[in-house]
Amino acid sequence: MLMGECLKLQLALLAVLTLLPVTAAPLSHTGAQAPLLWVYDVGEEVYVVDISDDGSTIAYASSSKVGLLDSLGNLAWSMPAVPTIARRGLDLSPDGTHLIVANETRVALYTATASRVWEKSYAPYAAAEVSTSVGGLVSAVVESYRLHIYNRAGAEVGSANSVQQDLQAVDVSANGATVAAGGDVLDTHIYMCDPDGSFKWTPYDAGWEVLDVELDPGGKFLAAAASRVFFFDSSGLLWSTSDILASSVSVSAQALFIAVGASSTVYLYTRAGGQIAAWSNPPHGDVLSVSISDDGAWVAAGSRDGFIYLFSRDTGLVWSYNTGSEVKCVAISADGSCVAAASGSKVYYFSQEAPEGDLSNYPEPFVSDGVLNVTFIIGDSTPHGFYGIGAITMDVGGAIAIASRLGVEATTGAAGWGLDTWYAEWTGSDVVVDWSEVPASNVIYAGGPGVNMFAWMFEGFGGCPFYAVLIDGVPYLHSELTDQNYGSGEGYDHALIALHYYQGRWHLLAWGLTANGTAAASQVLQYYEQYSSVLEGRAVILRWEDTNGNGVVDLEDSIEGVEHWEG
Repeated sequence: MLMGECLKLQLALLAVLTLLPVTAAPLSHTGAQAPLLWVYDVGEEVYVVDISDDGSTIAYASSSKVGLLDSLGNLAWSMPAVPTIARRGLDLSPDGTHLIVANETRVALYTATASRVWEKSYAPYAAAEVSTSVGGLVSAVVESYRLHIYNRAGAEVGSANSVQQDLQAVDVSANGATVAAGGDVLDTHIYMCDPDGSFKWTPYDAGWEVLDVELDPGGKFLAAAASRVFFFDSSGLLWSTSDILASSVSVSAQALFIAVGASSTVYLYTRAGGQIAAWSNPPHGDVLSVSISDDGAWVAAGSRDGFIYLFSRDTGLVWSYNTGSEVKCVAISADGSCVAAASGSKVYYFSQEAPEGDLSNYPEPFVSDGVLNVTFIIGDSTPHGFYGIGAITMDVGGAIAIASRLGVEATTGAAGWGLDTWYAEWTGSDVVVDWSEVPASNVIYAGGPGVNMFAWMFEGFGGCPFYAVLIDGVPYLHSELTDQNYGSGEGYDHALIALHYYQGRWHLLAWGLTANGTAAASQVLQYYEQYSSVLEGRAVILRWEDTNGNGVVDLEDSIEGVEHWEG
């Protein structure tokens, strides 16, 4: 690169960074970054999603089929079905071994390998909702005014009729000891019974249609949403709330905590009826679905305005994610580490747990066992993103340098490339990415948060303590570990290399405060064996010095890691 061009690139990137906020804090985002692992596009509207207790199995019901996915987003199988006549046309057993499916006027129990165990017909009526216990040992179906209870062999071991009109909600406790049901707008009763269909108490008139019922895993307690929240044990009603427009409930182990989805609010109650949380901003839209972890520490919620939320019982909102479509259903794993959601035509899967990996393993995972698996995403040169600025030549040069070395290390596979604007969009307040369109490979991003929307999105991701700031009009890389600010000047620069796991793939960021910093980060990745002391941990701030004084980054210069983050 010519000296004059290098200076122009430095000045251009410096101009971009001068637009950063005048504060030693990460770039502004809407809540914490959601740990989205993958998105599966069913190709048609998805209405129900469920997850096994361990988070390893995800089931969905869409307009014309049901299917099973694993925790990596791979489709195990799907089959034709019309579950949409039911309010909730699918339920996965807590252990993930069985699922019960409503299909027009029929209901069937399947194993997780798609083997049909039994099937029942209710023609001319259709099931309104279905539920099954661990191992499919006890299943329940409500259709018209009847509650049917089956054992795993398909024998009807119990049944009950509604007080007045149709039933529309049903739940079987995880251990199969108790069954609950709720009536529609013309029935309005709440029911709790043994597997033989005998009522534990006289059905309770809630005075409003019962939109949701859920038992605790042990079957001793029942919560119901009928505009108000009603809470029962085997002896009858224990407490109820005022009218909060409740539409969804979820109960933790031993019913120690009860989560409620209502109009623009997620509520959390104790078993004694005390309200301990009311998270109302966010969400901003009606909460259509809630799901609580077994210990009650985590609550997932989905809202009409297209957001998926995770709340902590102790600290409130943990993260939110905008799908752009109504979130019809959410489900959380028993330990709260995994969340599945149905929105539009897609199933979304989030996980707090990431596989092990750090920079010391580079070029893994971008070249693994001789297979090249990477896509390079660089900033578009046209004005875009938060700052309305286009990317510059050095980012392309850095990507070429890195790609050339990875190609040498690989014996097969391929490298792809793309512009950030192909997959991401600036909404005016945040970056929205259609991950279903991003190539299913690991990704390397060249260029900083001013010109690459992905780099902007990953600022501070996963608690990374290194990020860009502007202090007294001067751009720096800030470290929360030491409260140091690293800058650039004549003959020196600082850069960031960071590795993150997100959306089922690895993401590597490489960018500097100026073009020289980006070139230095790219050189470290190109000649990685010479910089083993630099490539440590999950992120590193590196310092480049123009040792030979020629004004360009080369192998005669000094590049050192000044701070590392282990992640």
